[in-house]
Amino acid sequence: MNSMTLDRVFNTRRFLFLLRWELYAGYRALVVILGATLGIAFIAYFFAVPAGAEGDIVGPTFSWLVLLIGGVVFSSRAFRDVHRPGDALRYLTLPCSHFEKTLAKFAITAVGYALPSAAAYVVMTALAAPLTLLVFGRNLGLFNPFTADVLQAAGVYLALQSAFVFGSLFFRRMALAKTLLSAAGLLFAFALIGGIVFAAVNLDLIARGAFEWYSFSGRSFAPGTWHAPWMDAPRIVGWIVIGPFFWVVTFFRLKEQEVRSA
Repeated sequence: MNSMTLDRVFNTRRFLFLLRWELYAGYRALVVILGATLGIAFIAYFFAVPAGAEGDIVGPTFSWLVLLIGGVVFSSRAFRDVHRPGDALRYLTLPCSHFEKTLAKFAITAVGYALPSAAAYVVMTALAAPLTLLVFGRNLGLFNPFTADVLQAAGVYLALQSAFVFGSLFFRRMALAKTLLSAAGLLFAFALIGGIVFAAVNLDLIARGAFEWYSFSGRSFAPGTWHAPWMDAPRIVGWIVIGPFFWVVTFFRLKEQEVRSA
């Protein structure tokens, strides 16, 4: 690939211009979503103290509420303007390549959401901790964004949000609900197929009662009776593949969207 061709695909100056444009276009939604999730987190922090909460609930509250739920809602709005005739024309005719547009969307919805949300949550806990200490005589501590659980949640978010960015481009209306419904349908289909394959491979063991099923305990097998190293492989590979897969399909869907809007 020569320099001229590479410049048409990616140019640093164009990309930085596009990032500024995306920030200007999306900062209101970012502020509203962060404000809503942080408000709920602050209320939960404040009332968890008199309720006698024990252990670390500060980290999980960030991971599940602020990062995952808030981030998914934010990501599901990524390509909202593409489905509005006037806004679509303005966006699709920006002097940037499809690669730059796709990369900018993922940069804003992934890193552009995760870092500000973590910083804002640190500030929120720094305000809530002395307040609850003053009122109730104890607090839940400050948020540490560098724990293993939080970093793992960030990795999960980077994979999950890519699907919702694609959903915002693929679905014209109700992108969040339709993406969730599609994901649930796919997971059910994969679980059904996996269950059939597993039953077919281990039919003799099942017939002999080698597995004990627990329908209400949350465990599929009796403790310690079944685990093989290969069982972790689909989960690990899946999280690695999900993000890049949706980056690629979003890129090609954006090119198709431009042709349809022409």
